[in-house]
Amino acid sequence: MNEYLTALKDVLVVLSPIIVAYISYRSNKKSKEDIRLEIEKSLKEKDAETYQIIQKINAELESQKQLATWNSSLPQTDEYTKLAGIERYGNICSLTQLVNSINCYIDGNNLSLEELHEVKTLLSKIVLPIEEDKLYTYEVTYIIDYNRLNRKIDRMINDLQSTN
Repeated sequence: MNEYLTALKDVLVVLSPIIVAYISYRSNKKSKEDIRLEIEKSLKEKDAETYQIIQKINAELESQKQLATWNSSLPQTDEYTKLAGIERYGNICSLTQLVNSINCYIDGNNLSLEELHEVKTLLSKIVLPIEEDKLYTYEVTYIIDYNRLNRKIDRMINDLQSTN
């Protein structure tokens, strides 16, 4: 009987690690669903990383594109500035902002006749190439907007004078 217990003990000593390993393996084994979910999660994370990298690349490309456009326009701007002169260039390039500001100011405030005359006088002091024999292509639309503003002010002055 002693031999029987010794043999049983030897079998248990050999089998117990195998049984423990098998039970551990079975309890840690992942199902197909668990594996699929992990793969989907990993793919979503990789997609998000890829999207962020693509966004950074697109932003850099747009920045490079704007820089290239700006650099290619510099020689033209410099040439125009040399031909037209610094004062003429500055006055023409500032017209859009000036016209927009004055239009907003006039539309947002109920100006009196005196104030409209003052705006008209101030505008007339701006040196523009209106009387020049030649205009540069850049200047035409700016001058059209400037003239339109002057006509608008003239109409407002006439309207106020006719009501008084």
